[in-house]
Amino acid sequence: MSAIINEFITLRNDLGEWDIDRINTELQHLLVTNGYVWDAWKSQGQVIKDGKLYPDYGVDLNLTSNNDLCQTLHDRLWKYSGRYYKDATVEHAELSTVLPEIEGTYLAGMIAHFQTIFGPIRVRLHNRVNLVGLYWHIDKNSENRFHLPLWTSPGHFLVWTDQFSTWLPSFDPEDCKKSMKFNAEFIPADGKVRLLATHDIMHGVANIGVGWKNPRLQSRCHLTFWKI
Repeated sequence: MSAIINEFITLRNDLGEWDIDRINTELQHLLVTNGYVWDAWKSQGQVIKDGKLYPDYGVDLNLTSNNDLCQTLHDRLWKYSGRYYKDATVEHAELSTVLPEIEGTYLAGMIAHFQTIFGPIRVRLHNRVNLVGLYWHIDKNSENRFHLPLWTSPGHFLVWTDQFSTWLPSFDPEDCKKSMKFNAEFIPADGKVRLLATHDIMHGVANIGVGWKNPRLQSRCHLTFWKI
């Protein structure tokens, strides 16, 4: 196994330790006071506002956006987030303004702190629900990403490998005849920031759950940011 895959996760104590309970409370307040159902998004990855389900939105949520391109909170939260509303003409650098709805909060102060260190950054939440993982991939279009888990369960793991050097849209059947080595690690919600080599190393997400009871209620959410 290549030594490089043992360097996928780096703990960054220099970036501080953060009160994730306070952050989660502020996030819940942001959604609830604007008509969204917090538990539906947290546990099921569903966006429900004022009783209406928005199936085109989902698990990823923006904390930085663009007030000109996204003139409503609804768009600022979800437009250009993850695979939703992809637009090749919009660069990450255009999505680096902190949501005005969180100005003055502890969360906004934390983002401002990171901005003083790294300059402009893009900040998103990545919520994984319902025993759903994420395929092998490399984040080609961004710098290596910093992760701060906000909630999790011991059934959620980050996995990485040196098996492939480029992202593949599918797999070669010949790959199934070869052995494959990979690393997996659980990242605790301990308020600490970790740097992941997401731009450099093939990685994915696995959620095997923690038991048979209520497996669809086991979500995990990471606050992620990267330099732009």
